[in-house]
Amino acid sequence: MLGLGWALFWLAWPASIVWAIVYYGASLGGPHSATMGMRVMDLELRTWYGAPGYFVLGATHAVLFWVSISFLTPLVLLVGLFNGRRRLLHDIILGTVVINSSVRTQSGAGSTKLLRVESSQSGLTVSLRGAMLAQSGL
Repeated sequence: MLGLGWALFWLAWPASIVWAIVYYGASLGGPHSATMGMRVMDLELRTWYGAPGYFVLGATHAVLFWVSISFLTPLVLLVGLFNGRRRLLHDIILGTVVINSSVRTQSGAGSTKLLRVESSQSGLTVSLRGAMLAQSGL
């Protein structure tokens, strides 16, 4: 029986990779925009302008995270330490933010409005229910 397990091993590892991509795509693209662990910690994945995640974004987020951690482990951590928003490299590339959903719910107080945009000559300020994202020079 052990010989059969080793013979079929080449079928198992691609299935586990596909399963992981489907899990991240479905959970980050689902109604909660969070994996099970993120839901326990009251975190949500949002786009930089406040929209919830979708399947392709969740799957791409997982793949880019795995690739960046595999090849650029120390650099990814340094980007997070010296970035004002504490975003890692894959978050910056994909334009995503991770927010604390309990803070978002408290500041929103039942409001369905996710986004307030104020523009001026000095730049653009995007407010996302308690999480402030400021980008100047636009």
